[in-house]
Amino acid sequence: MGHLTASAWVVNAARSHVLLTHHKKLNRWLQVGGHGEEGDGSLLEAALREAREECGIQAIAPLQTTIFDIGHHSINTAKEPPHVHYDIRFLLVAQDMEFTVSEESYALGWFALEEVPTISDSAALHRMARKLVGQ
Repeated sequence: MGHLTASAWVVNAARSHVLLTHHKKLNRWLQVGGHGEEGDGSLLEAALREAREECGIQAIAPLQTTIFDIGHHSINTAKEPPHVHYDIRFLLVAQDMEFTVSEESYALGWFALEEVPTISDSAALHRMARKLVGQ
């Protein structure tokens, strides 16, 4: 069993750094994102809303409207039955780098794309960093 989620690979205007969250529930560094809500007209709109909610930066916009990456991961927590998130990821740019940590995160941070492999073993994060470096 599973469902779609929407997330954001948020980069700075120079496309040199990515904003990652140290997610409380999963205790891992991840891209921002989450579940769609009523009122989200699309997965892109959900990713934009989630990004703004999770980091407090309102000046975030798509760099492209097409899907940047797709992935899936299992969720297995005490509060939910095991299921899969099929994550649709969009490439967004933040014009402002001053963030606010939401209650969903232990921390947020801007990381140079080259640093991503040193802070996470996530193949998805490594892949997205490589995609952006290659553009």
